[in-house]
Amino acid sequence: MIHEMFCRSLAKYNTRYVSYVGDGDAKVHKYLVDNPPYPDIDIKKLEDTNHFAKRMLNRIMKIKRENKNKTLSDGKRFSGKGRMTDGHVIKFKIYFAKAIRENKTDLNKLYQSSWAIFNHHYSTNEEPMHDWCDPKWCKYLQAESLGQSFSCSKISIPRACLDMIKPVFEELCSHTSLARVVGGGSQNANEAYHSLLWTLVPKHRYCSSTTLRTGLGLSTIIFNEGYEALNKIFTSIFLSMGYYSTQCLRKLDVLRSSRTSKTKNKHLKRAKTTTTVAANTASTESDEFPYTPNEENYDSIVNDITLELNDIALELSDDDITDVYEAGGDD
Repeated sequence: MIHEMFCRSLAKYNTRYVSYVGDGDAKVHKYLVDNPPYPDIDIKKLEDTNHFAKRMLNRIMKIKRENKNKTLSDGKRFSGKGRMTDGHVIKFKIYFAKAIRENKTDLNKLYQSSWAIFNHHYSTNEEPMHDWCDPKWCKYLQAESLGQSFSCSKISIPRACLDMIKPVFEELCSHTSLARVVGGGSQNANEAYHSLLWTLVPKHRYCSSTTLRTGLGLSTIIFNEGYEALNKIFTSIFLSMGYYSTQCLRKLDVLRSSRTSKTKNKHLKRAKTTTTVAANTASTESDEFPYTPNEENYDSIVNDITLELNDIALELSDDDITDVYEAGGDD
């Protein structure tokens, strides 16, 4: 289908597609390479930022599972207290996604910022490796600028553990790999639209092409303009809209706005809580990259529209919101 869309772009819009944003699935790109839609253009695949950053998490967790009972070179195991914990793994992934977003237009800076994550924690008092660190978050550089001493034992993870995950950085943080995320593209908007479509036309059930096309049209209208935009369609078909139908569509749009507002407030509240906790534990915690809670949606999208339809089914109740949809995955 994507190949067909690319092939007709010249005839319909006088436009050539030179790249597209995709997830870990390589079948689409392979098909476009084997069947080029344009004779003089090689289609380039750009990785979705969320999917690409999630590979850091998945690769390290795989190493952790495979080596949980293995004794490393320092005589201790890979995971455990004072070793490579799940918290460290999650933070590595968050820092990696943050590095991509902050340097998405400069490949060299992106390379340095990505490796700064590893080198920062690999540093010791005898061998500091903070050349690529940013003084905004690196307490070693901050202390050095003030003429003070700083102990790298506060930030370092045992080198034996870091040596185990170094191949992950070599794979994901090479110039070749990072070139695929330059631009910082994301499929989040597509995922949200797909989720709305699947509430109208569930993908686990068979439907005719007429049903699918109707669902596509309705989903596009609702996604772009809201439920009340359906008033015009129903009026043109049935000449008028009933009172309760109009109120139902209006209520759906109100709920949609309410969900968005509640989600934003939830992130703000979580940000304040995290900031307070970080301030209270600053004297004991290790030196880490700044964690910004409003970036937690790197990995998940709240499916507001699905929740709205569920609320209607439950007589428009206003129960607590729970995230029911997570976009994407690894390869």
